[in-house]
Amino acid sequence: MTSFAPACASTDAPGRGASVATPRLATWSTATALAVAWGLAAAPAPASARSRTHVVVVGRDTVRVRLVETFHETSMVRAECVIPRPVPVVWRVLTDYDHLDAIVPAVDTSRVVGREGPDLTLYQCGRAGLWLLRRGFHVLLRVHELPRTYIGFHAVEGDFRRFEGSWQVAPRGGGTWVAHRVVVRPRFWAPAWAQRRVARALMRATIDGIVRRCLAAPPAGVAPAPRPAVRDGRDGPRD
Repeated sequence: MTSFAPACASTDAPGRGASVATPRLATWSTATALAVAWGLAAAPAPASARSRTHVVVVGRDTVRVRLVETFHETSMVRAECVIPRPVPVVWRVLTDYDHLDAIVPAVDTSRVVGREGPDLTLYQCGRAGLWLLRRGFHVLLRVHELPRTYIGFHAVEGDFRRFEGSWQVAPRGGGTWVAHRVVVRPRFWAPAWAQRRVARALMRATIDGIVRRCLAAPPAGVAPAPRPAVRDGRDGPRD
């Protein structure tokens, strides 16, 4: 599973059905900036973990989201919540890969470029960072699905030495328990202050975007309501 057009426009995304083999996507300057942008340092440091909770309110629905951040040689951020919607609704949002750019703020383009059964290849590009340190990124992900249960992904090409994670869903009290985990290690060192701030902000924006889209989605098996026809006023009243 969310302002970045320049980053994506500079490199053509592979078309559907294209080979997963891609040229090297990162350069020294881009990867260095991305290390700062994503705020995920590779420098040895004592592991630390922080937990915090925030609330997402949409209409009459309130969802409490718990974030746990762990930083060491790799950076891991976990999010967990219960969305008051059935599993099919949540699963439909999570697997709408071609429209994740409308949900995840850091992603400008998200496109499935290959699929075989429960496995698919997903190309994404976007832009992330702080202030003048914002830089573009590109990544090619291999994704594996266990229907309505689990989505796992890991990078096979792109601007990260390690980029992997998962989504898990399960029924919970009339709604859906959702857990999201991301582990990232950049190619180059980045300062610790950027680690915490950017990683936390990106994870929060991602999970909040998913929650809001799930709460706004129609129930499973129900098509969205058609938009009313727009009349230009030139037609007179009908008998």
